[in-house]
Amino acid sequence: MINRIPRPEFLSDYKIPETILSYPTSYLFEYLDVAVMVCALVFASYFTIKKPSRKHIFAVSIFSLFYFGFFRQGCICPIGAIQNITIAFTLSGYKIPIFVILLFIIPLAFALYSGRTFCSGVCPFGALQDLMILKPLKISTPIAGVLSLLPYAYLSFVVYFAATGIGFYICRLDPFIPFFRMSGTLNDFIYGACFILAGIVIARPYCRFMCPYGVLLSILSRVSKHNVKITPDHCTNCALCQDACPSSNIIKPSPENAAEVNFNSRKKFFLYLMLVPVITVLAGFVFQSVSDSFSNMHPLVKLEKTIIYEDKNPSIKKTDASIAFRNSQKTILQLGREIEDIKSNFQTYGFFAGAFIGLVIALKLLGLSLIKRQEDFLPDNAACFGCGRCFSYCPGEKTITPKPYLL
Repeated sequence: MINRIPRPEFLSDYKIPETILSYPTSYLFEYLDVAVMVCALVFASYFTIKKPSRKHIFAVSIFSLFYFGFFRQGCICPIGAIQNITIAFTLSGYKIPIFVILLFIIPLAFALYSGRTFCSGVCPFGALQDLMILKPLKISTPIAGVLSLLPYAYLSFVVYFAATGIGFYICRLDPFIPFFRMSGTLNDFIYGACFILAGIVIARPYCRFMCPYGVLLSILSRVSKHNVKITPDHCTNCALCQDACPSSNIIKPSPENAAEVNFNSRKKFFLYLMLVPVITVLAGFVFQSVSDSFSNMHPLVKLEKTIIYEDKNPSIKKTDASIAFRNSQKTILQLGREIEDIKSNFQTYGFFAGAFIGLVIALKLLGLSLIKRQEDFLPDNAACFGCGRCFSYCPGEKTITPKPYLL
């Protein structure tokens, strides 16, 4: 019998690598993460709503920083789970682990009841930035208003990229994971250090101007049953809470001529209201028109261009990806059909991604045309992180008797 395939040689210095097995305890840690998160959310909510205390909120955040950050290395987190949830809806056959769904949903459920308590003391990213706040600067209202649109745009892009198969960009652009894992390139550490150092003078820059999960928490916090209360008694309008808030999330009382200004702004309100569907649809079509440019980032689209270029230039060295494709017995026509479906997805999801951004901009303009009537200094329910700094600054803090909080 002829040996057509050479037999393996085991007499040399070659050593067979050891098989690496995953231990069952890793699954226990995943569900332990869910249990610990629920407990941390309960304590954060209690010390934010029931018994306001900056000291206790700070203690919960330190625990979360060390457990979810350095011990569990920041993964998997509700922020990154956005991508898993997206793929579960857009890719047939993708099975998402139950603990990922729980990590994603539980903070949102708490947001419906007690506001952004996940941000106040549970998120390790927020806790790390909260520690770095030393001398925060106040950002002007117009600039802060424009920057506040960035998380919505970022959420739209990362969902778009995950749905179309480009990749998990939340994980790629996470500035804190290299520090939690103590691994990464030099550029990764420089990128993360820029956020951490910026946090010294700009309170929570990632939370305020980048975090995509914060967008979802912000939306739900607007209608939450309980929110942060600086003082349940009469507000003296001393403005100390506004000075204490590093993120400028305290809304000051409306001006005396609010009724007159509000009457004059009704025309703007109805104008912007009519423009909401126009801006939304227009932004969708604009984004859809440039979707082909984004499709060039897809691996199969890149592969097709590489193969076409190699066929035109036979003398150049072929890439590993093109060699693997040629060995798979697929034809370039079959690859072209797959790419047609891919580009169709880019067109469809591109419209929705652009429409979402357009809707946010339109609603932002609509909100600017309204002036809410309020007499006291109140936290902005949608933006307040619940850090608790305003509690100790309020003269009536010692007499706080908040409404009963039940879980």
